[in-house]
This record gives sequence, C-alpha cells and structure tokens, in this order.
Amino acid sequence: MNTQMAQERINSDAPINKLTNDVLVGVDLIKRDENGNPRVWKVNFARNNIKTKWQLWAKKAFVEILDGWDNIEAQTLVGRTGTVKNWHINLLRIAVWASQNKPSTPISLWEEKDLVKLFQDAIENNILWSDKLKSETLVYGSLKGLVDTINVTREHYLLGRIDDGYTKHITYDFLTEAAKPILNRLDIDYDKWVVNKVVKSVPMVFFLILVQRAIDVIRDPHTLFFSEFMPLVRQRKINIKDLWRNGTFLNFCSNKEATLRVKTKEDCRLIKSLLEKYNIEIDANLDLSTKAISSQCNKIYDACILIFLALTGIRVSELLSISGDDYQQSPDGTWMFKSEIIKTNNGISEARQLSGLTLESAKLMVSCSLITKRNRKDKNRIPLLLRAFNSDGVDKKTDKLTAKKFRISTSEGIRLTLIALFNDAIEKHPELREDVEHIHPHMFRHTWAEFALRRFEGNVLEAIRKHFMHAYGSYFITTYTFNKLNKEVKESIERKYLCEILERIAYENINVINDPNFKKDMTGKVVSYLAKAMDATIIDDSELHEFIESIADEFESISAHEYGYCIVRKNTRTLAKCYDRKTQTPLLENGCFALCTECVNFAASSVSNKDMIIRTAISHQNMIEGQEKLWGKEVKSKAVEASRKIINQAEKILDAMGG
Repeated sequence: MNTQMAQERINSDAPINKLTNDVLVGVDLIKRDENGNPRVWKVNFARNNIKTKWQLWAKKAFVEILDGWDNIEAQTLVGRTGTVKNWHINLLRIAVWASQNKPSTPISLWEEKDLVKLFQDAIENNILWSDKLKSETLVYGSLKGLVDTINVTREHYLLGRIDDGYTKHITYDFLTEAAKPILNRLDIDYDKWVVNKVVKSVPMVFFLILVQRAIDVIRDPHTLFFSEFMPLVRQRKINIKDLWRNGTFLNFCSNKEATLRVKTKEDCRLIKSLLEKYNIEIDANLDLSTKAISSQCNKIYDACILIFLALTGIRVSELLSISGDDYQQSPDGTWMFKSEIIKTNNGISEARQLSGLTLESAKLMVSCSLITKRNRKDKNRIPLLLRAFNSDGVDKKTDKLTAKKFRISTSEGIRLTLIALFNDAIEKHPELREDVEHIHPHMFRHTWAEFALRRFEGNVLEAIRKHFMHAYGSYFITTYTFNKLNKEVKESIERKYLCEILERIAYENINVINDPNFKKDMTGKVVSYLAKAMDATIIDDSELHEFIESIADEFESISAHEYGYCIVRKNTRTLAKCYDRKTQTPLLENGCFALCTECVNFAASSVSNKDMIIRTAISHQNMIEGQEKLWGKEVKSKAVEASRKIINQAEKILDAMGG
C-alpha cells in the first residue's frame, strides 16, 4: 500500500486515528479528487445504542479487516470506499445487536441460537445501527456481508489480532435457514427473497450480440481512421477546429485556390491521405467538426469498455485504475498490464496478460485521445479511460489538460454506458427482451467465467474464439477472475456447462438409436460411457432432462481445451492420465494432447476441435519429415516416436469423427 501517498493526502503531524476516537479516517488510493489526490473517507462508530465495549470491539475489528494500520506511527488506514462502507455497516449491526441482547457475553461464548437471532433481527431490519433505516425487510444479497463479517472476525480472533469473535465458521446456508421462519411469518416468498442468490450473468446469446456490435465498432474503417487521425492531430498540434470551421480542409481537397502556410498544406495532405487509406469519402457527408469527433470517439470508448468487461471479467474499480502506461510488451511477445487495485493479493500490484480484442481496445483508448497517455515526458499517469476529445480541453503546447474540460469514466458512468448499449441492442433485437431484463457491469464477471469454459467452442463468434484461444493459459483465464469467483458461483457455472455438454451427447445418442445413419459430433470414452448408461435405461426425449440431472452427479468437473473436453467422473478420477498419487487429484493443468486424448475422461467435438486436432497431427508430421530429411527414413529418437504416437492418436479421433 502507498503509505507515503496516504500520509501526504491527510497531511497531519499527529496520528490521525486512535481507537478512542469515534471517527476513523482513511484514504482510497483508487478514487481520486479533482486534483488527482486519493480521496479521504471517514466512518463513524458513535451510536447512542452501542456500549463502549462493543464500539471498541467493532473499531479493532475494522482496523484488522483493513490489514491493520498502514503506518504504525501515523496510524493511517487504506481501503476502497465501497468495501470500507460495507464492513462498517455490518460491524455496526453486530455491535448494536450485541449491546442490546448480549451486553456482557463475549461473542466467543455465543450459542448458535444467538447467531440465529442476530440474523433474524437483521433480516427484519430491526437492528437500529442508523437513524435512516428503511422499513422493508432486507433481502438475501444485502445480508451475505454479515456472514462474511462474522467469519472474517472469527479468523482475526483465532489469530489473536482481536480479543473476541465467533468460534465456528458459518455458511450462507445458515443465513437462509435462519430466514425461513421469519419469511413464513411475514408471508414472503422464499424464492423471491433469495433472488440475489441465483447466479446472475448476461445471457450467452445477448452477450455475443453485445460483443459482436462492439467488435464492429472497433474494427470499423472510421475507427481505424480516428486511431491514426487523433495521434496525427496530437503530434503535429493541428488546429482541426479552424481547418474544419473555416472550410480550409475541404477547399484543399477540392483543389480550390487558397494561400496556405506550408505546415497547413502538409496537415491537410496527411489528413486527406488517411481518409483515402480507409476509403472514407471526402464529400458533403464528411464531418470532422469537434462535435462529430467527440461523438465518434465516445462510441469507440463505449465499445472498448464493453469488450474489457466482457472478455476479461475485470472489476470496474480496476478498469478505472488503469493508466495508459500500465501495459507493455514483454520479451516473449505477450502484453501485460498493471493497475493500482488494492483489494487483491495484500495490495500488491500484479501484472495481468492483455491479449486479442482487449489489447486492440487498450490501444484504441490510447490513440484516440488529444492528450498523450503513454511515455509522457512529465511521467504523469493519465487514466486509460480519460475522454480527452475536445481540443478546448487540451493545451497543445504543453500536452496537458485544462481544468474541467475533460471527462473520465466513473463506476456510475460505466453502468450508464452499459444501459445505453443494452437499450440500443434490445431495440435492434426486441425478441431478446424476455431473456434479459437489465444489465450491470458485475454480471459480466459471471458471464466471462462461463464463456472461459466455452473458449474453444466452434459455435461462437470467431473473433471472440480467437481472443480466448490466444489468452489460453494466461493469468486472466487461470487465476485472476475464475478462481476468485466464490465457490457457489463457480460450481453453478461449471455444473450448468457440464449438464449442457452431457445433454448434447445424450441427444446425439437418441438420434443414433432412431437413425443409424445419424453422424455424431461428440466422440470419446465419456461419450461411450453415456451411451451405455442410456442403453441400460429405456429413455425417450421427454425423460432426457431427468436423466441428465441424475447422471450429472456422477461427474465432478469439466474443463475445455483446444482439442477436446476433460469431463472427470468421480469413479474414474484415479484413472485420469494426469492423476497425482500424492495429492490424490487429477492435475488438469498438466494435460496435453498426448496425455488427454488417451484418457478415460476425454471427449471431443468435431465442430469445435477437429481443426485443432488436424493441425496438431500436421505439425508433428512436419517435424518427423524434417528429421527424416536430416537423418534418413530410419531415424529413431524419443521425439520422433512421440510424434508418431500423437499422429496415430489424432487419426483414431478423426476416424471416429468420420474423417
């Protein structure tokens, strides 16, 4: 954490925080004020209905949850404003409730019935931690944070960092069980109450439509023109407003006689050349006014933001923290970016891979700007999402922004951007209105994880498929988002995809039974197992869903790779080719073509995987031929033998696919 920055922002010689104070102060290193400084936040633990003992406990817990004092001497605190607010509210709920119901009993001595009562009072919103409480009952999503607070204070108590805490770990199911009697008494429908428990994501069809529309924008000839036009204006300090408003540029293009300075002529020539490069007509419809430029660049930025959210699963707070200098090319050719996000990995800024469509988007947001965002002489960090399109807001001589003449996206701004894109897409595709009622940035994190499982599917947009294939194995795919989804979401997404693949296989088996000439798409030992399971059960189309639901319990995981699927059955997990005897688990990350294609848990799709299997076989055949040219037809080596084995495996799979 940036202690020095926090110190400078607060600017006080004496310690700013004491546990005896009612108010604790800290800084948010992500959110900035109008001067670019970290924003200060304050939280007040003073309440008339909190006993001193419980107020002190809440403050101690709050400090530890924020990883302690950022600087011991100054006792500074650092945390994201939204996160800080949530911890503050839930600690107050516990402290107020304890003051009224367990004034002298430590949390460590609370019984389960006490915790049930705490949650039930919270559900009915009867814990008066604020004088501005609304009267309605709190829903499931609003109270998950209370469960998290009980558990995290438990951890700090067991580690000796605070002097009290509940001693047992509790789950979200504890909350729902505590809620049921209250919901019955209040005649509240349970399913509606837990609506936030359902994994929310952008429906796949609508997701693909949104991304395709964004791709169309970033690859449109006009966008490519602006990606070169804006740097040209910036580098040559072109006064585009005068060129356009005075008709100078159009007169130049129509060869009308005019006395122009040498630089102005060259400016006009270069702009004309760019327009011709991208086949943009120079006629009465051409508009390079300040308003038109801003409109087009805003459209580009909106598309880029959607691509970032959709194809990285990035949090909005992290996206907002990225500067133009935060990504760079590594020696191996990959692109990495860093951000100032504080939430993850104990505040250590981590490098994350940037590839495909997201890299295109990052480059566009850097190039389509009237202010330099990368490699600045003054070393200033300019936000990637800064929308500096208006020449009135940029001092061309100093390459700096003038006050209040520029706009940078905010969390609310991104949400409104998505709503606008959502409404526009619905207008073009009204048939999808029933499938998706609204959209929110966080929904893309769940959809991204779902799509990451499908990254090698052949029935998705090719541009997106290539993006994910390029990023295969990257930090984003393997760790950053999917592994950080909570267990409930992760398991729900995996199970949904597993059932979909199993259902696809089952439908093909039914078609084969009804039509012996039917050509199956799916092959592999998992496919054969499912066919046998169906043979043992008289099954028709109407029974299929129940069959899939029952047999899905036999499987523990599914993952996709470029040459097929790894669908691990519980009974065959020890037979996995990548099974590790020490950990007694399949090490899926160790999988490879040679290993996986002979595994009992393997399946492949002709539509999604055939091309990659063919390319794999060809590459190994080329390697063998190269060795034979050097050493003769009888060449023998472990590498050649391994390649021949892979070719044989590929041919078997291709034969099963029908060639």
